[in-house]
Amino acid sequence: MQKILSKRISGGTFFKLLLIGSVITHIVLVLVVMVGVLFGWLEPTRGDEPMSKLDSELFLAAYLIIGVVLTPIWAGIFWLGLYPGIWLYSKLKPIEIYYIESR
Repeated sequence: MQKILSKRISGGTFFKLLLIGSVITHIVLVLVVMVGVLFGWLEPTRGDEPMSKLDSELFLAAYLIIGVVLTPIWAGIFWLGLYPGIWLYSKLKPIEIYYIESR
């Protein structure tokens, strides 16, 4: 395993990492819920009344699309909160990155 020492991670790179991680996590979680609804493991409700499978699948599909659109906003909010701390930490100690060289 190879080791790289980085003095600082750029703000753009950190934002891209947050964005990609947030989008993938959102998509995976919504798809898991969609599979649960499809197989009857989960039953979404509107108020106290259960939704039909078609309504719940359409709702989750819309949630998937809206979530992917809104995820960059949340990534930006997280970036504003996390990046100053990472910047300060990298001033005190270099960031270590380990990787396995591909053949």
